[in-house]
Amino acid sequence: MPEVLAGGHAGADILDVPDGKRISQLLPGEHFAVVEQSGGWAWGYSEHDHYVGYVAETALMPARDAVFALPPELGSIEGATDPVAIAERLTGMPYLWGGRGIGGIDCSGLVQLAYGLVGVALPRDSDQQAALGSPDVPDKLHRGDLLFFPGHVVMMTGSADAIHANGHHMKVVTEPLADIIARIGPPTGHYRP
Repeated sequence: MPEVLAGGHAGADILDVPDGKRISQLLPGEHFAVVEQSGGWAWGYSEHDHYVGYVAETALMPARDAVFALPPELGSIEGATDPVAIAERLTGMPYLWGGRGIGGIDCSGLVQLAYGLVGVALPRDSDQQAALGSPDVPDKLHRGDLLFFPGHVVMMTGSADAIHANGHHMKVVTEPLADIIARIGPPTGHYRP
């Protein structure tokens, strides 16, 4: 059985290889199942979404000492039921590839975090999230619908606007869906959690 540690007080980046690129993050206090440790690195997976990668051993702490903490922009979330309202609280947060709220966030991290806080577990990456849905995009879109593009996901705030973390604006923004489509092309899929 893997040893369970947790993201330290500042959280921790999950990397593709030791000293590699960030592919995800552990929020402070989230559990990380360590399968192997070597050379100052722990290889394992996040217990939150089973995302596999490497975490610096110094960024982990015993799970029994950990306290889960949300990004400060979210403050205290109690009884949340609207993932869009949660995402909107992160408006302006910097875009960060692989980010889940520590210093920034990416598109699929925003969706995963917002839905997770209302009790809906979604996979980490946009292609994994898209696999839950359909390639058919309905004519009428609803608040909270997810639309997928190659390597990207947006969350509808209503029938015509969407919120997303993106590299174009380099932050979380709400903008007309028509502007997103004009910039990156038509959506390739839809999911209504």
